[in-house]
Amino acid sequence: MHRNAGASARCSMALTTVKVPYGSATLGIELPGNWKVSTLAPKDLPKLSHQGIRNAIQNPIGTENISDMARGKKTVAIVVDDFTRPTPISLILTIVLNELEGAGIGYENITIVTARGAHREMTKEELRQKIGDETMNQVKVVNHDFHKNLNFEGKSKAGVPIWLNKTVAEADLKIGVGGIIPHSTAGFGGGAKIVLPGVCGLETIKTNHRFQNLYCMGNVNNDMRKDIEDVAGRIGLSFVVNILINAKIEICGVFAGDYIDAHRKGVEMANQLYRVRLGQKPDVVISSTYPLDHDMNQAIKAVEPAVPVIADGGSLLLLAPCFDGLGYHALYEPDVVGTTEFLDAEKEYLSSFLNKADFTFYTNNKGVTKDLFYGDKSFYVQGVVLTHSLDVAINRLAKKHHDQVSVAVLLCGPLTIPYVAIDRENINECIS
Repeated sequence: MHRNAGASARCSMALTTVKVPYGSATLGIELPGNWKVSTLAPKDLPKLSHQGIRNAIQNPIGTENISDMARGKKTVAIVVDDFTRPTPISLILTIVLNELEGAGIGYENITIVTARGAHREMTKEELRQKIGDETMNQVKVVNHDFHKNLNFEGKSKAGVPIWLNKTVAEADLKIGVGGIIPHSTAGFGGGAKIVLPGVCGLETIKTNHRFQNLYCMGNVNNDMRKDIEDVAGRIGLSFVVNILINAKIEICGVFAGDYIDAHRKGVEMANQLYRVRLGQKPDVVISSTYPLDHDMNQAIKAVEPAVPVIADGGSLLLLAPCFDGLGYHALYEPDVVGTTEFLDAEKEYLSSFLNKADFTFYTNNKGVTKDLFYGDKSFYVQGVVLTHSLDVAINRLAKKHHDQVSVAVLLCGPLTIPYVAIDRENINECIS
Protein backbone atom coordinates (compact mmCIF):
# COMPACT_ATOMS: atom_id res chain seq x y z
CA MET A 1 0.00 0.00 0.00
CA HIS A 2 1.26 3.51 -0.84
CA ARG A 3 1.55 5.65 2.31
CA ASN A 4 2.16 9.19 3.59
CA ALA A 5 0.39 10.90 0.73
CA GLY A 6 0.76 14.67 1.07
CA ALA A 7 1.88 14.50 4.71
CA SER A 8 4.97 16.69 4.31
CA ALA A 9 3.14 20.01 3.98
CA ARG A 10 0.41 19.17 6.50
CA CYS A 11 2.28 17.49 9.34
CA SER A 12 1.27 20.23 11.79
CA MET A 13 -2.48 19.64 11.42
CA ALA A 14 -4.84 16.78 12.19
CA LEU A 15 -5.29 14.57 9.16
CA THR A 16 -8.00 12.31 7.80
CA THR A 17 -6.78 9.23 5.94
CA VAL A 18 -8.89 7.88 3.10
CA LYS A 19 -8.01 4.54 1.49
CA VAL A 20 -8.60 4.57 -2.24
CA PRO A 21 -8.29 1.66 -4.74
CA TYR A 22 -5.42 2.20 -7.16
CA GLY A 23 -4.79 -0.60 -9.63
CA SER A 24 -4.12 -3.71 -7.56
CA ALA A 25 -2.96 -1.60 -4.59
CA THR A 26 -4.44 1.00 -2.25
CA LEU A 27 -3.52 4.63 -1.75
CA GLY A 28 -3.72 6.09 1.74
CA ILE A 29 -4.60 9.72 1.05
CA GLU A 30 -4.13 12.11 3.97
CA LEU A 31 -6.39 15.17 3.89
CA PRO A 32 -6.76 18.05 6.36
CA GLY A 33 -8.87 16.92 9.30
CA ASN A 34 -11.19 19.94 9.09
CA TRP A 35 -12.30 19.04 5.56
CA LYS A 36 -15.71 17.45 5.25
CA VAL A 37 -14.95 14.21 3.39
CA SER A 38 -17.49 11.81 1.88
CA THR A 39 -16.54 8.55 0.19
CA LEU A 40 -18.76 7.35 -2.63
CA ALA A 41 -18.89 3.88 -4.18
CA PRO A 42 -21.40 1.55 -5.85
CA LYS A 43 -23.85 -0.06 -3.45
CA ASP A 44 -22.40 -3.09 -1.70
CA LEU A 45 -24.51 -5.78 -3.35
CA PRO A 46 -23.59 -9.42 -2.65
CA LYS A 47 -21.88 -11.71 -5.12
CA LEU A 48 -24.32 -13.77 -7.17
CA SER A 49 -24.00 -17.53 -6.69
CA HIS A 50 -23.05 -19.86 -9.55
CA GLN A 51 -26.59 -21.22 -9.51
CA GLY A 52 -28.00 -17.71 -9.57
CA ILE A 53 -25.92 -16.92 -12.66
CA ARG A 54 -26.98 -20.15 -14.32
CA ASN A 55 -30.65 -19.51 -13.57
CA ALA A 56 -30.47 -16.04 -15.14
CA ILE A 57 -28.96 -17.42 -18.34
CA GLN A 58 -31.38 -20.36 -18.55
CA ASN A 59 -34.43 -18.13 -17.96
CA PRO A 60 -33.86 -15.26 -20.38
CA ILE A 61 -35.83 -12.05 -20.84
CA GLY A 62 -37.64 -11.63 -24.14
CA THR A 63 -36.19 -14.64 -26.01
CA GLU A 64 -36.01 -18.42 -26.04
CA ASN A 65 -33.20 -19.89 -23.98
CA ILE A 66 -29.87 -20.54 -25.67
CA SER A 67 -30.29 -24.30 -26.07
CA ASP A 68 -33.67 -23.92 -27.80
CA MET A 69 -32.41 -21.07 -29.94
CA ALA A 70 -29.34 -23.07 -31.00
CA ARG A 71 -31.13 -26.23 -32.14
CA GLY A 72 -30.64 -26.76 -35.86
CA LYS A 73 -27.92 -24.09 -36.05
CA LYS A 74 -24.44 -24.93 -37.33
CA THR A 75 -22.14 -22.07 -36.33
CA VAL A 76 -22.02 -19.75 -33.32
CA ALA A 77 -20.09 -16.53 -32.70
CA ILE A 78 -19.76 -15.39 -29.08
CA VAL A 79 -18.68 -11.76 -28.86
CA VAL A 80 -17.02 -10.78 -25.55
CA ASP A 81 -15.88 -7.43 -24.20
CA ASP A 82 -12.14 -6.73 -24.18
CA PHE A 83 -9.35 -6.05 -21.68
CA THR A 84 -10.49 -2.46 -21.07
CA ARG A 85 -13.60 -3.76 -19.30
CA PRO A 86 -13.31 -5.50 -15.92
CA THR A 87 -16.24 -7.88 -16.58
CA PRO A 88 -15.50 -11.38 -15.19
CA ILE A 89 -16.84 -13.59 -17.98
CA SER A 90 -15.09 -16.97 -17.69
CA LEU A 91 -17.88 -18.61 -15.67
CA ILE A 92 -20.49 -17.08 -17.99
CA LEU A 93 -18.75 -18.60 -21.00
CA THR A 94 -18.62 -22.04 -19.37
CA ILE A 95 -22.39 -21.95 -18.84
CA VAL A 96 -23.06 -20.67 -22.37
CA LEU A 97 -20.86 -23.37 -23.90
CA ASN A 98 -22.67 -26.05 -21.88
CA GLU A 99 -26.00 -24.76 -23.19
CA LEU A 100 -24.72 -24.85 -26.77
CA GLU A 101 -23.26 -28.33 -26.33
CA GLY A 102 -26.62 -29.53 -25.01
CA ALA A 103 -28.20 -28.27 -28.23
CA GLY A 104 -25.79 -30.31 -30.34
CA ILE A 105 -23.34 -27.52 -31.27
CA GLY A 106 -19.77 -28.87 -31.37
CA TYR A 107 -16.94 -26.78 -29.98
CA GLU A 108 -15.31 -26.78 -33.41
CA ASN A 109 -18.25 -24.72 -34.69
CA ILE A 110 -17.99 -22.04 -32.00
CA THR A 111 -15.75 -18.96 -32.25
CA ILE A 112 -15.21 -16.35 -29.56
CA VAL A 113 -14.52 -12.89 -30.98
CA THR A 114 -13.18 -10.03 -28.85
CA ALA A 115 -15.20 -6.82 -29.06
CA ARG A 116 -12.14 -4.60 -29.21
CA GLY A 117 -13.86 -1.85 -31.21
CA ALA A 118 -11.10 0.68 -31.91
CA HIS A 119 -8.84 -0.51 -29.08
CA ARG A 120 -5.64 -2.51 -29.47
CA GLU A 121 -5.63 -6.30 -29.79
CA MET A 122 -5.62 -8.38 -26.63
CA THR A 123 -2.46 -10.36 -25.89
CA LYS A 124 -2.58 -14.12 -25.39
CA GLU A 125 -2.15 -13.64 -21.64
CA GLU A 126 -4.97 -11.09 -21.52
CA LEU A 127 -7.20 -13.50 -23.43
CA ARG A 128 -6.46 -16.29 -20.97
CA GLN A 129 -7.14 -14.06 -17.97
CA LYS A 130 -10.40 -12.86 -19.47
CA ILE A 131 -11.75 -16.05 -21.03
CA GLY A 132 -10.14 -18.76 -18.91
CA ASP A 133 -7.75 -21.58 -19.81
CA GLU A 134 -10.45 -24.23 -20.17
CA THR A 135 -12.49 -22.26 -22.70
CA MET A 136 -9.35 -21.14 -24.55
CA ASN A 137 -8.48 -24.79 -25.04
CA GLN A 138 -11.99 -25.76 -26.17
CA VAL A 139 -12.93 -23.23 -28.83
CA LYS A 140 -11.33 -20.88 -31.34
CA VAL A 141 -10.67 -17.37 -29.99
CA VAL A 142 -9.85 -14.43 -32.28
CA ASN A 143 -9.28 -10.72 -31.93
CA HIS A 144 -11.60 -8.58 -34.03
CA ASP A 145 -9.82 -6.47 -36.65
CA PHE A 146 -11.56 -3.21 -37.57
CA HIS A 147 -9.64 -3.09 -40.87
CA LYS A 148 -9.91 -6.64 -42.22
CA ASN A 149 -12.30 -9.58 -42.67
CA LEU A 150 -15.41 -7.41 -42.74
CA ASN A 151 -18.76 -7.95 -44.45
CA PHE A 152 -20.89 -5.04 -45.64
CA GLU A 153 -24.38 -5.37 -44.14
CA GLY A 154 -26.06 -2.29 -45.61
CA LYS A 155 -26.80 0.93 -43.74
CA SER A 156 -28.57 1.78 -40.52
CA LYS A 157 -31.73 3.87 -40.44
CA ALA A 158 -29.52 6.87 -39.68
CA GLY A 159 -27.35 6.15 -42.72
CA VAL A 160 -24.38 4.56 -40.96
CA PRO A 161 -22.56 2.06 -43.21
CA ILE A 162 -22.48 -1.30 -41.43
CA TRP A 163 -19.17 -3.12 -41.78
CA LEU A 164 -19.29 -6.19 -39.56
CA ASN A 165 -16.72 -8.78 -38.52
CA LYS A 166 -16.98 -11.60 -41.09
CA THR A 167 -17.05 -14.42 -38.52
CA VAL A 168 -19.87 -12.74 -36.64
CA ALA A 169 -21.76 -11.81 -39.80
CA GLU A 170 -21.74 -15.37 -41.12
CA ALA A 171 -22.54 -17.15 -37.82
CA ASP A 172 -25.99 -18.72 -37.56
CA LEU A 173 -26.23 -17.67 -33.90
CA LYS A 174 -24.74 -14.46 -32.52
CA ILE A 175 -24.32 -14.14 -28.75
CA GLY A 176 -22.91 -11.13 -26.89
CA VAL A 177 -21.34 -11.29 -23.41
CA GLY A 178 -20.38 -8.09 -21.61
CA GLY A 179 -20.97 -5.70 -18.76
CA ILE A 180 -23.44 -2.93 -18.01
CA ILE A 181 -21.28 -0.12 -16.64
CA PRO A 182 -21.78 3.65 -16.87
CA HIS A 183 -20.87 5.23 -20.22
CA SER A 184 -20.87 8.96 -20.85
CA THR A 185 -22.25 8.92 -24.40
CA ALA A 186 -24.17 5.61 -24.70
CA GLY A 187 -25.68 5.85 -21.20
CA PHE A 188 -24.47 2.42 -20.16
CA GLY A 189 -22.37 -0.29 -21.75
CA GLY A 190 -23.88 -3.67 -22.54
CA GLY A 191 -26.68 -4.76 -24.84
CA ALA A 192 -26.14 -3.96 -28.50
CA LYS A 193 -22.93 -2.06 -27.76
CA ILE A 194 -21.10 -5.40 -27.89
CA VAL A 195 -21.70 -5.24 -31.67
CA LEU A 196 -21.16 -1.52 -32.30
CA PRO A 197 -18.45 -0.50 -31.76
CA GLY A 198 -17.37 -3.98 -30.57
CA VAL A 199 -17.05 -5.94 -33.82
CA CYS A 200 -17.63 -3.32 -36.50
CA GLY A 201 -15.28 -1.74 -39.01
CA LEU A 202 -13.59 1.58 -38.40
CA GLU A 203 -15.84 3.45 -40.84
CA THR A 204 -18.91 2.23 -38.94
CA ILE A 205 -17.40 3.13 -35.56
CA LYS A 206 -16.32 6.55 -36.79
CA THR A 207 -19.74 7.42 -38.24
CA ASN A 208 -21.66 6.21 -35.19
CA HIS A 209 -19.43 8.21 -32.85
CA ARG A 210 -20.59 11.39 -34.55
CA PHE A 211 -23.99 10.88 -32.87
CA GLN A 212 -22.59 11.19 -29.37
CA ASN A 213 -23.86 13.78 -26.92
CA LEU A 214 -21.41 15.35 -24.51
CA TYR A 215 -22.80 13.67 -21.41
CA CYS A 216 -25.50 10.96 -21.28
CA MET A 217 -24.16 8.88 -18.41
CA GLY A 218 -26.97 6.73 -17.05
CA ASN A 219 -29.41 7.68 -19.82
CA VAL A 220 -29.86 5.09 -22.58
CA ASN A 221 -32.37 7.26 -24.46
CA ASN A 222 -29.82 8.89 -26.76
CA ASP A 223 -29.02 9.04 -30.47
CA MET A 224 -25.83 7.00 -30.27
CA ARG A 225 -27.50 4.03 -28.60
CA LYS A 226 -30.54 4.22 -30.89
CA ASP A 227 -28.23 3.77 -33.86
CA ILE A 228 -26.28 1.01 -32.11
CA GLU A 229 -29.49 -0.93 -31.44
CA ASP A 230 -30.72 -0.42 -34.98
CA VAL A 231 -27.47 -1.93 -36.27
CA ALA A 232 -27.71 -4.89 -33.85
CA GLY A 233 -31.21 -5.63 -35.12
CA ARG A 234 -30.15 -5.50 -38.73
CA ILE A 235 -27.22 -7.90 -38.28
CA GLY A 236 -29.26 -10.35 -36.17
CA LEU A 237 -27.79 -10.22 -32.67
CA SER A 238 -29.53 -13.25 -31.19
CA PHE A 239 -28.87 -13.19 -27.45
CA VAL A 240 -26.93 -11.24 -24.84
CA VAL A 241 -25.65 -12.01 -21.37
CA ASN A 242 -25.18 -8.71 -19.53
CA ILE A 243 -23.32 -8.60 -16.23
CA LEU A 244 -23.34 -6.10 -13.38
CA ILE A 245 -20.36 -5.92 -11.03
CA ASN A 246 -19.93 -4.50 -7.54
CA ALA A 247 -16.90 -2.56 -6.28
CA LYS A 248 -15.05 -5.85 -5.66
CA ILE A 249 -15.47 -6.73 -9.36
CA GLU A 250 -17.79 -9.57 -8.40
CA ILE A 251 -20.85 -10.48 -10.47
CA CYS A 252 -23.88 -9.16 -8.58
CA GLY A 253 -26.42 -9.28 -11.40
CA VAL A 254 -26.97 -11.12 -14.69
CA PHE A 255 -29.54 -10.17 -17.32
CA ALA A 256 -29.78 -12.47 -20.32
CA GLY A 257 -31.94 -12.61 -23.41
CA ASP A 258 -33.04 -9.94 -25.89
CA TYR A 259 -30.43 -7.26 -26.53
CA ILE A 260 -32.92 -4.48 -25.67
CA ASP A 261 -35.36 -6.06 -23.19
CA ALA A 262 -32.72 -7.79 -21.05
CA HIS A 263 -30.45 -4.77 -21.27
CA ARG A 264 -33.14 -2.40 -20.01
CA LYS A 265 -33.87 -4.65 -17.03
CA GLY A 266 -30.15 -4.59 -16.30
CA VAL A 267 -30.09 -0.81 -16.62
CA GLU A 268 -32.82 -0.55 -13.98
CA MET A 269 -30.56 -2.38 -11.54
CA ALA A 270 -27.48 -0.47 -12.72
CA ASN A 271 -29.14 2.83 -11.89
CA GLN A 272 -29.79 1.55 -8.37
CA LEU A 273 -26.28 0.16 -8.06
CA TYR A 274 -24.13 2.96 -9.46
CA ARG A 275 -26.07 6.16 -8.69
CA VAL A 276 -24.96 7.83 -5.45
CA ARG A 277 -26.48 10.90 -3.81
CA LEU A 278 -24.62 14.02 -2.72
CA GLY A 279 -26.17 16.59 -0.39
CA GLN A 280 -24.35 19.45 -2.12
CA LYS A 281 -21.87 20.13 -4.89
CA PRO A 282 -18.41 19.36 -3.47
CA ASP A 283 -15.53 21.82 -3.68
CA VAL A 284 -13.13 18.97 -4.38
CA VAL A 285 -13.65 15.66 -6.17
CA ILE A 286 -10.97 12.98 -5.87
CA SER A 287 -11.69 10.26 -8.41
CA SER A 288 -9.95 6.91 -8.71
CA THR A 289 -9.88 5.38 -12.19
CA TYR A 290 -10.30 1.90 -10.69
CA PRO A 291 -11.28 -0.47 -12.25
CA LEU A 292 -10.90 1.12 -15.75
CA ASP A 293 -7.29 2.05 -15.14
CA HIS A 294 -5.30 0.55 -18.00
CA ASP A 295 -4.44 3.79 -19.81
CA MET A 296 -5.15 7.49 -20.17
CA ASN A 297 -8.01 6.85 -22.60
CA GLN A 298 -9.88 4.80 -20.01
CA ALA A 299 -8.86 7.16 -17.18
CA ILE A 300 -11.04 9.88 -18.69
CA LYS A 301 -14.05 7.77 -17.67
CA ALA A 302 -13.30 8.74 -14.06
CA VAL A 303 -13.42 12.44 -14.98
CA GLU A 304 -16.91 12.28 -16.48
CA PRO A 305 -18.78 11.51 -13.21
CA ALA A 306 -17.35 14.70 -11.67
CA VAL A 307 -18.50 17.01 -14.47
CA PRO A 308 -22.12 17.63 -13.41
CA VAL A 309 -21.54 17.74 -9.64
CA ILE A 310 -18.33 19.64 -8.87
CA ALA A 311 -18.76 23.19 -7.58
CA ASP A 312 -17.73 26.10 -9.80
CA GLY A 313 -14.17 27.04 -8.95
CA GLY A 314 -13.56 23.61 -7.45
CA SER A 315 -10.80 21.08 -7.96
CA LEU A 316 -10.60 17.60 -9.46
CA LEU A 317 -7.83 15.16 -8.61
CA LEU A 318 -7.66 12.06 -10.80
CA LEU A 319 -5.76 9.00 -9.52
CA ALA A 320 -4.70 6.88 -12.49
CA PRO A 321 -2.02 4.14 -12.64
CA CYS A 322 -2.17 4.02 -16.48
CA PHE A 323 -0.39 0.67 -16.80
CA ASP A 324 -0.46 0.97 -20.60
CA GLY A 325 0.53 4.64 -20.63
CA LEU A 326 -1.38 6.66 -23.20
CA GLY A 327 -3.05 3.56 -24.62
CA TYR A 328 -4.41 3.06 -28.11
CA HIS A 329 -7.64 4.25 -29.66
CA ALA A 330 -7.88 4.24 -33.44
CA LEU A 331 -10.28 7.20 -33.51
CA TYR A 332 -7.54 9.35 -31.96
CA GLU A 333 -4.90 8.24 -34.48
CA PRO A 334 -4.94 10.76 -37.39
CA ASP A 335 -2.94 8.42 -39.64
CA VAL A 336 -5.47 5.61 -39.04
CA VAL A 337 -8.82 7.38 -39.03
CA GLY A 338 -7.90 10.18 -41.44
CA THR A 339 -9.06 13.04 -39.18
CA THR A 340 -8.26 14.72 -35.87
CA GLU A 341 -11.92 15.49 -35.12
CA PHE A 342 -12.34 12.89 -32.38
CA LEU A 343 -9.09 13.75 -30.60
CA ASP A 344 -9.94 17.45 -30.93
CA ALA A 345 -13.40 16.83 -29.47
CA GLU A 346 -11.97 14.93 -26.48
CA LYS A 347 -9.48 17.70 -25.76
CA GLU A 348 -12.15 20.37 -26.16
CA TYR A 349 -14.34 18.49 -23.67
CA LEU A 350 -11.53 18.43 -21.09
CA SER A 351 -10.70 22.08 -21.77
CA SER A 352 -14.32 23.08 -21.16
CA PHE A 353 -14.14 21.34 -17.77
CA LEU A 354 -11.15 23.55 -16.89
CA ASN A 355 -13.43 26.57 -17.22
CA LYS A 356 -15.32 25.21 -14.21
CA ALA A 357 -12.62 23.66 -12.03
CA ASP A 358 -8.89 23.01 -11.96
CA PHE A 359 -7.66 19.53 -12.79
CA THR A 360 -4.71 17.60 -11.36
CA PHE A 361 -3.78 14.24 -12.90
CA TYR A 362 -1.71 11.95 -10.67
CA THR A 363 -0.03 8.79 -11.94
CA ASN A 364 2.97 6.89 -10.61
CA ASN A 365 3.77 5.77 -14.18
CA LYS A 366 6.65 8.09 -15.04
CA GLY A 367 6.28 7.13 -18.69
CA VAL A 368 3.09 9.23 -18.74
CA THR A 369 4.15 12.80 -19.47
CA LYS A 370 2.92 15.86 -21.34
CA ASP A 371 4.88 14.60 -24.36
CA LEU A 372 2.47 11.87 -25.45
CA PHE A 373 1.19 12.06 -29.01
CA TYR A 374 -1.25 10.48 -31.40
CA GLY A 375 0.56 10.93 -34.68
CA ASP A 376 1.97 14.45 -34.48
CA LYS A 377 -0.86 15.73 -32.24
CA SER A 378 -0.41 15.94 -28.48
CA PHE A 379 -2.98 14.33 -26.18
CA TYR A 380 -2.05 16.76 -23.40
CA VAL A 381 -4.63 19.43 -22.55
CA GLN A 382 -3.13 22.79 -21.61
CA GLY A 383 -3.99 23.66 -18.01
CA VAL A 384 -4.10 20.11 -16.63
CA VAL A 385 -1.44 19.65 -13.94
CA LEU A 386 0.19 16.24 -14.46
CA THR A 387 2.31 15.00 -11.57
CA HIS A 388 4.02 11.79 -10.46
CA SER A 389 4.03 12.94 -6.82
CA LEU A 390 0.95 12.41 -4.71
CA ASP A 391 2.38 14.86 -2.17
CA VAL A 392 2.40 17.55 -4.87
CA ALA A 393 -1.16 16.70 -5.90
CA ILE A 394 -2.61 16.81 -2.37
CA ASN A 395 -0.63 19.91 -1.38
CA ARG A 396 -2.00 21.68 -4.44
CA LEU A 397 -5.53 21.05 -3.15
CA ALA A 398 -4.60 22.16 0.38
CA LYS A 399 -3.04 25.38 -0.90
CA LYS A 400 -6.18 26.37 -2.81
CA HIS A 401 -8.85 25.19 -0.38
CA HIS A 402 -8.97 26.02 3.32
CA ASP A 403 -11.54 25.50 6.11
CA GLN A 404 -15.03 24.07 5.60
CA VAL A 405 -14.13 22.39 2.34
CA SER A 406 -16.42 19.62 1.09
CA VAL A 407 -14.69 16.69 -0.59
CA ALA A 408 -16.23 13.77 -2.49
CA VAL A 409 -13.92 10.78 -2.98
CA LEU A 410 -15.08 8.46 -5.76
CA LEU A 411 -13.53 5.12 -4.83
CA CYS A 412 -14.52 3.60 -8.19
CA GLY A 413 -14.89 6.66 -10.41
CA PRO A 414 -15.95 4.88 -13.63
CA LEU A 415 -18.58 2.85 -11.74
CA THR A 416 -20.14 5.86 -10.05
CA ILE A 417 -22.88 8.25 -11.19
CA PRO A 418 -23.07 10.93 -8.51
CA TYR A 419 -25.93 13.37 -8.40
CA VAL A 420 -26.78 16.30 -6.17
CA ALA A 421 -30.08 15.89 -4.31
CA ILE A 422 -31.66 19.04 -5.75
CA ASP A 423 -30.87 17.84 -9.30
CA ARG A 424 -32.48 14.40 -8.86
CA GLU A 425 -35.29 15.18 -11.29
CA ASN A 426 -32.76 15.99 -14.06
CA ILE A 427 -30.59 12.89 -13.91
CA ASN A 428 -32.12 11.33 -17.01
CA GLU A 429 -31.36 14.26 -19.29
CA CYS A 430 -28.44 14.32 -21.70
CA ILE A 431 -26.20 17.37 -21.92
CA SER A 432 -25.62 18.40 -25.54
